[in-house]
Amino acid sequence: MRPSEVDWAKRTITRKRHKTEDSERVPTVKYALWEETFRLLTRLRSQSGDLLLLSEAGEPLYLDGKVGDKATLYDRIKSQWRDHFKRGRKKPYTLKQFRFFGADLLKEDIQYRSYRDPFLGHAPRSTGDKSYSSVEDVSAACRYLEELFYQVQT
Repeated sequence: MRPSEVDWAKRTITRKRHKTEDSERVPTVKYALWEETFRLLTRLRSQSGDLLLLSEAGEPLYLDGKVGDKATLYDRIKSQWRDHFKRGRKKPYTLKQFRFFGADLLKEDIQYRSYRDPFLGHAPRSTGDKSYSSVEDVSAACRYLEELFYQVQT
């Protein structure tokens, strides 16, 4: 994630889904940051460079490319996520499952159902799904999910 994608005053992230960002059909989405997420990003963000978060050694958390003739792939985010569940002996959820967990909760609520596909960063499927806005704002859905999350935690 790039520092330019975060609006620190509004506490939002505006970006396209990285995996499909080169497609014109993929929407740019504005996400409201949860309080804890905002606090951690503020504390841990990189002070310079093109990446918002770096390892303690100042290296990217994810790299997929080539170094010389050698293919390079490392994903510190996925490793930390997996290790978190190993340490706590909690039921392991993959990052993909976690991503869809919020989307499934949105789908179940009639008020937030229409936010599901933009929340996931999916391109509109039909003309009727298309918005005339250049940015899909799913901040209300993010606040709803944060509320649900903290109800479960208390």
